[in-house]
Amino acid sequence: MNQQAHTMIQAALVADALSLPAHWNYDSEAISARWGLITELHTPPAEGYHGGQPAGGQTHYGVQALVLLDTLAAQQGPFDAAAFMASWRKFWASTPPSYMDGATRQTLAHLEAGAPVLEAGSPSSDWGGASRGVPLIAATLKQDERTAVAAVMAQTELTHRDPVVIEGAAFWTRAVRHVAAGKPVPEALEAAATAEYLALPAVEMLARALATLPQGGVAAVQALGPACGIQGALPATLALALLYADDLEMALIENVMAGGDSAARGLALGALLGAKPGAQVPERWLMAWQARERVNAALGGLATRP
Repeated sequence: MNQQAHTMIQAALVADALSLPAHWNYDSEAISARWGLITELHTPPAEGYHGGQPAGGQTHYGVQALVLLDTLAAQQGPFDAAAFMASWRKFWASTPPSYMDGATRQTLAHLEAGAPVLEAGSPSSDWGGASRGVPLIAATLKQDERTAVAAVMAQTELTHRDPVVIEGAAFWTRAVRHVAAGKPVPEALEAAATAEYLALPAVEMLARALATLPQGGVAAVQALGPACGIQGALPATLALALLYADDLEMALIENVMAGGDSAARGLALGALLGAKPGAQVPERWLMAWQARERVNAALGGLATRP
């Protein structure tokens, strides 16, 4: 795996870790009042959704991305949905139920009821189902687009069967690949949006994002929708990417300050901006990030991946 792929995975997971203290807090003014400008990796409040996690830990989206990364490093071949789901179920078997989101609960319930692995996914429309797939986007950068897109869509569908989310994963895969190939972020997003989709209104979502840019990052996210659902979350992620196309650090900070489902947005945003040739994650964030050595070890295992 080359340095670009390495950086995009780091940026995505660090973005998730940065969002930890304020994740799912929808009041951006309350976030500012409690934390000021969140520029460092903080311990989440004990009373919050991620109480008990350390500073530099991961949200429930981030830990699933780590499970996916570990699975990819272990299997050394094309994406194996059954292998990933086996690891995914094993992880959740030893994790407090309070840390699960709705899509996870529903998928596990379907599996327990006997649903086949490839058909057990929830109907969730959450953007996090797609943004969790960053390690797979990175692992397939050297493969042809069709193969990469198919793999990322399949990964998403395992837990999120909403057609818009599945195609959202395809859209983001294309956009990241364009950025990694050297296209400026606005051109990469436009090119990805004009691909053929049956359910995803990609062009309309991009237009909505563009219309909010004069408001600034936090206001744009609030206007487009800070919640988990892809209809608001994807345009909100697009707005942040366009506003801070050349400033990874500020993009991730503004994402957290906007509140809501900042973890799902952050994973996608970090991957896109981290894929830019020469992109770097601030060293102070890498030093405070709990999963750094785990990720480095997994990426070492992916180095010989075909």
